[in-house]
Amino acid sequence: MYRNLARNNISRIDFNCEEIFFHVKNLNLNFNNLLKHGIDIHKQILSKLKRVQDLSIAGNNIAYLSNRRISVGLSSLDISYNPIDEVNLGHFLGEGISVMRVLNFSNTNVRKGLNHSRHMAVNIRIISMNNNHLKPTHVSGRQGSLQQLHLSGNELKNYASEIMYNLDNLELLNISNNGIAIFCTNDFGGRHPSLRIL
Repeated sequence: MYRNLARNNISRIDFNCEEIFFHVKNLNLNFNNLLKHGIDIHKQILSKLKRVQDLSIAGNNIAYLSNRRISVGLSSLDISYNPIDEVNLGHFLGEGISVMRVLNFSNTNVRKGLNHSRHMAVNIRIISMNNNHLKPTHVSGRQGSLQQLHLSGNELKNYASEIMYNLDNLELLNISNNGIAIFCTNDFGGRHPSLRIL
């Protein structure tokens, strides 16, 4: 079951929604100003989602994700356009993090990369962190399964292969609009052997 409730003005979630939330697999609540309207996202929505796989909660003035775990296995999470500055997905998703494939943190205040469990490093396929004012020291790390990395509109002025390493499966790298002056160090191809779209 798919529910697209994006770009509405939701100010109340009735108890009758509990059954609908229980069965939903894809839920889009983007740009509803949920927090501004006094809605407790975890208590009134997330805690009721038992089967959801794709969750979009972009543009809702969310400044943090609760450390209370939700009992679902999300494969896709979009929390872009929120003033989040620290994200601990391990606590937020619990064991469900092992099935995560797609993460969108674009247009947030995340500066220190992702605080995740080792399971996520094994399974994540797509990460979007566009327009986050990231500097090279913010995006280093090992993501062996990563296939797409979107980092446009940041501050990666000197892209070097040591910024991101062990990306053997990376097929798409978007680093547009970063003011890059130096590119393609000697071992760039060796560190990104599967790269097809740049």
